[in-house]
Amino acid sequence: MNESRKTEATYGVPELAQVAGVEECNAVINGVRWRYLHVGSGPALLLVHGFMGYSFSWRFVMAELAQHFSVYAVDLPGCGFSERSDSLPGTLSSDAEGLLNFMDHLGIEQFDVLGTSRGGGLTIALAGLMAERGMLHRLRRLVLSAPLNPWSKVGLLRIRMMATKVGRIYVVHLASRLRFILRNYFIHLYGVPETFFIDGSGRVAYKQLGPASEVLLAHIVDSLIAVLPQHPTAPATKSGS
Repeated sequence: MNESRKTEATYGVPELAQVAGVEECNAVINGVRWRYLHVGSGPALLLVHGFMGYSFSWRFVMAELAQHFSVYAVDLPGCGFSERSDSLPGTLSSDAEGLLNFMDHLGIEQFDVLGTSRGGGLTIALAGLMAERGMLHRLRRLVLSAPLNPWSKVGLLRIRMMATKVGRIYVVHLASRLRFILRNYFIHLYGVPETFFIDGSGRVAYKQLGPASEVLLAHIVDSLIAVLPQHPTAPATKSGS
């Protein structure tokens, strides 16, 4: 496991994006580089971030969790400071497969998982994958924080809007350039408006964020649209996004 680890400087993670008291790590799994944070000892706990987030999202809870667990907070491929590529599928099934491969790479047999937002939906997909393969005994506990539910009333509306041509243009080309949308989004996500800046193209950026690429966001939306017909009569419920 130690052979797969390298310093954050190797891949250009800025000082502002580092979390105090944790170990910066990288692992190459099936040809894709994963960046992750590790801290603590004890039973393994995997933290799975949400849509447009990355391992930095867990910075306020990692120290406390590390008193009880060996904590692993990943940057999913295409997000944060893990490898970027337009060829990454960005689906729940591909990311679930990636998380299982990640834990196998580390040689961890049993673990808990805490997932939030899309990461909560991904945690459910991971459990389903492991159940299909007769590996459910490896999951001790699942904790879901406002898990993604694209079949809720609000979720269906958002996904169907994004499926239109106008929605696709918004996701791929406009969202990262509209200052008031990004500023509001990142304030809610990270709560530190002083860390915003305007980049050379006039776009709002967040100094501590290595966000998912616009192409990956489009792939994620496509993957959600693809599964909607499988659940046409799902009840309307309130859910995180």
